[in-house]
Formats: sequence, C-alpha cells, structure tokens
Amino acid sequence: MKLVQWTPGSARRNSLFEDFDREFENLMSWALAPSVAETKTPNGEVTRRLTPPMDLVQEKDHYRVHLDLPGLRKDDIEVTFQDGVLTVRGERKTEQKEEKDGKVVRQERYVGTFERTLRLPEKIDATKVTARFEDGVLELTLPFLPEAKPVRLQIQ
Repeated sequence: MKLVQWTPGSARRNSLFEDFDREFENLMSWALAPSVAETKTPNGEVTRRLTPPMDLVQEKDHYRVHLDLPGLRKDDIEVTFQDGVLTVRGERKTEQKEEKDGKVVRQERYVGTFERTLRLPEKIDATKVTARFEDGVLELTLPFLPEAKPVRLQIQ
C-alpha cells in the first residue's frame, strides 16, 4: 500500500484556477506553518525551502533577535552583520541513519540550506553584537551605537 499526502484542495488541481489554488494554499500553509515554504518550478517540480521563524524585539538600547533552529548545531549556523544588514545562514544536514527493521515510508522534516536577512533601521555597534545558541534557539543581541552628543565649543 502506498501512502500519499493529501492536502485540502488537491482534488481541484486540474481546474482552470490551478495557479491561484496553489498560491493560495502556499499562503495558507505559510500562515499556519511558516518554517517551510513550497514553490513549484516551471517543470512541475515542487521545491521546499526552510524559512526559520524570527522574532525581533526593540529594547531601550539594543535589538534582540530570536530564531528557531531546531535540529541544528551551532557549527551549522553562520551569522554576519554588515552595513546595517543582519544575515543568518545555515544548513540542516541529512541524517544518514540506516533503518534495520524497516524503511522510511514518509519524510517531512526539511533538510538543506536557509538564509534570513534583516535590514535594521538603527545604527548598530557591530563590535558588541553577541550570539548565543541554546536548545535550538539562536539569540542575537545588537546594541545601538551611542548617539552623538552636541559639544559646546569655546570661541577663541
């Protein structure tokens, strides 16, 4: 017996509204489970890409960013900050496990690379940015540069 994934609306795939239906379902699946997005290539292949959920919190003197990255190790993640743009890249690698008593019937967990970028409006002190990875959550702290204070000049 073959297991086939059923998705609401799959019976309408051959309708005139196939593209609209697919885009709407992609939108709804993103809204309900934003971590993996599916797209269809021109040759009909469905591709998946990981888009880890991210929270951005503005504190008094810094931004705090959280990304959910379950199943990754800190060595699988790269964080860069340049010209006001924060970039987080990584890769969830395929598990090379041999099933002794059976075979994999269904695999839904995403493997592959991802990249999230975020342009920050505030001036950030790049020398003081910190990153911490614990229990599958990446936490970044991005301190603001201190504001330049006016200086009163003595007239000679």
